[in-house]
Amino acid sequence: RPMNAFIVWSRDQRRRWL
Repeated sequence: RPMNAFIVWSRDQRRRWL
């Protein structure tokens, strides 16, 4: 599932942004 990888990346990016 490509969406799963996207969600994981999005979550990591949001954590770094915060």
